[in-house]
Amino acid sequence: MRRNIKLTGRKDIPLNAFRMSPDASGDAISFEILSESPFKGHPASARIVLRMTENKMTEQLSFGTVGLPEPAQRPQHSEFRAPSCQLRVVASDEDNFGLVLGSTNSWTLKVKGGNDAPDAGRGILDFQTAKIAPRIWKLDIRDDEHPIIYVDESISNATEWARSDPHFHATVLPVVLERVMGHLIADPENKEYDWAQEWLQWSATLLPDTKAPINDTDDARDAWLDDLVDAFCRKARLLESLQAVDDGGAR
Repeated sequence: MRRNIKLTGRKDIPLNAFRMSPDASGDAISFEILSESPFKGHPASARIVLRMTENKMTEQLSFGTVGLPEPAQRPQHSEFRAPSCQLRVVASDEDNFGLVLGSTNSWTLKVKGGNDAPDAGRGILDFQTAKIAPRIWKLDIRDDEHPIIYVDESISNATEWARSDPHFHATVLPVVLERVMGHLIADPENKEYDWAQEWLQWSATLLPDTKAPINDTDDARDAWLDDLVDAFCRKARLLESLQAVDDGGAR
């Protein structure tokens, strides 16, 4: 049987080999092995560990061993909303203790969000509530998932407010656009992200006659980003929408 080996020597664990999901409350995470073959090549005593990272929080949950996996664990950090995750198989024998024997690629696990959590049709930008005070919002650009705007959970109906409030749109979305696209065009490898192609295709609808200057000079990238943000603000009529609200009317 062919086995994929990462450059680090770790065996690759495909994401479809297991199911990882939060319970209804989001307080615990359940784990179920769907395909045993990616795990069988490891010692029965090797530990199954989930590494979660979000907003500078990092936590590792142990789901038992390859020989005796555990079905659920409860994170210590209740603030986790949509952490970037990696499942690892880690040696527990004395000679190789802590050595990572196998791992998955990173993915995003939606842990919490309540009734205002975005659904699968959210588009190219995700919204999540999180405890980020004193900030009102925070942008997270990650490799494995669409960019996420975190909105502080103390705000009533936080994600709906972020989606619909014209003041938020006019002041925040141009900054988000500039930061996300600036990140993408700074390095040609960034366009390999699955979500990157969606953003690049979308930007092409705003500037159809100008190709994104990926890995070009700083001046060329800055000029293109300025044009892109102007085109977005113009198409979305951000200024007009904001003026209509401040005038107390609707246009």
